[in-house]
Parts: sequence; structure tokens; C-alpha cells
Amino acid sequence: MHGGRCLVAKSGGQDLTPLRGSPDFSPITTRVVPGEENILIAFERPVRSAAAGQGLAVLSIGVGNQAQWRELHVPALGTIGLVGTLEFTQENDHSVLWVGGTEGLLRLDYDAIAPVRKPDAPIVRLDTAHSSTTEEKGEAAFLFEDHRISFQVFAGNYSRSKDWQFQFRLATDRGEWSAPSPRRTFEFTNLSEGDYRFEVRAVNFAGLASEPSSFAFRVLPPWYPAPAGRTPVTPPAWLPPASGSSGSVSGGAASARANWSSRWRAGPRNW
Repeated sequence: MHGGRCLVAKSGGQDLTPLRGSPDFSPITTRVVPGEENILIAFERPVRSAAAGQGLAVLSIGVGNQAQWRELHVPALGTIGLVGTLEFTQENDHSVLWVGGTEGLLRLDYDAIAPVRKPDAPIVRLDTAHSSTTEEKGEAAFLFEDHRISFQVFAGNYSRSKDWQFQFRLATDRGEWSAPSPRRTFEFTNLSEGDYRFEVRAVNFAGLASEPSSFAFRVLPPWYPAPAGRTPVTPPAWLPPASGSSGSVSGGAASARANWSSRWRAGPRNW
């Protein structure tokens, strides 16, 4: 292990190459798990990670130097100071793990230690108090002009989720996730017309991500019918002139205007 990365060597200790699938971490100490080819690692997370602190994880190396990383759920690890030693003993056919730290000692039934599980999917809701009014009953469709769309994210059980962070993405298609952040409210303005999907997922201290939750909405075209009391919008400039105006309308041009008119009257489902 070097510089927060796992390296594997061929026989003889030559040709060190990175071990694929292992996260960045700073190893403190390691121990081979009795009766297995797996390695138990006490480590510190990088400062830039979602949650600082120590952890215990089991590293397995598969075919093609593919790593499998399984972090263990040991809440008491933070009570013994900086971990310095890992030792195994056998008691009544059970593996007992001793974890020594600068401020204490833990005795753990190794076979009973559960892995850290990924977070539950968060709940995402439209914040109607801080969003524009939707224009279609039962649908999240917003006028193009001066729209504001706000979301709130809820993570459920506070004791489990208080250290979670969140990633989001907003696009008309799949995009890149944002960097993890504790932020739980999101607001969007000045979006182009089109269909959107706001997606958010939770990330825990081990870097495990939940399944994403999503909210679909639509920003209507600029020429969509204005509500009562507002000035109606004019047809887009790219449409051909109406009958009776300068120039003639025939063939494909007339069809284009008729198509726009029918869709304009029908509402946002046709855009």
C-alpha cells in the first residue's frame, strides 16, 4: 500500500500495479484474516472524503487484480483513539478480533461484524412554498418566464442519516453526479424549455451511495398560453405568416403553422 492506493506485485515483488476497485485511503495497520486470503485493514479516510475518521475494512483480491472492498460497521471504533494494532484469537471455534488504540481496547466477535450497508434512498419533494405555480393540474409543468423550481430532500431516520451527504444531477438526459455535499435544498431558475428529471442520492461515511430518487418536471415553451390576466404570447418567429398577411402560405408552411396552432391550444403534454 502506497500513497492511499493498493499496489499488487507479481511473484518476486516486481512490476507493481494499482489494484483496481479499491478506494483511496491511508492504511494504519493490517492483518491477514485467519483461514482466509483476505486482508483486514485499519485505515484513515482522506481529508477530502465525505466523512473523516477511521475505519475497518476487508480487502479481497479477485481475478485480474480486481479488488473487493467491504467496510465493517464498528461504531465503537471511535472510542479507543488512534488504532494501532489488530490481533486475532480463537475462542470456542469463533474468531475474536482485538483492536488496540491509544485510548482503549475493543474485543469483537469477528464473524458477527456486519458490513456497512448503503443508505436508504432519500425522499425528494417539490417545495411548493418557494416554487412557481404549476400550470397543469396533477403535473409539474412551469411557465418559461421567471420560473423558480425548489426541492427539499429528506433522509428519514436522523440518527442514521445525520452524517450523510447528497449528490444530485439535473438534465434532460443522464448526466454526471455532483460532488457530495450536506446540502438538502435545491433551487433552479432560468432553465431552457424541455423535460427534466431531478435526481438525488445519499452517500454515507463509507462512500456507499443509495439508489437515486427522482422528480420529473417540465419547463413549458416561451409561447405557451399565458394565464388569465397576462398578455398572451405571440407565435414563434420561425413560423410562416398567417393567411391574409403579406406573402402566401401553402404546402409545408401552412401545415407547420396548423400543427403549431393545434399543439399550442392542446397544452404542454403535446410539447
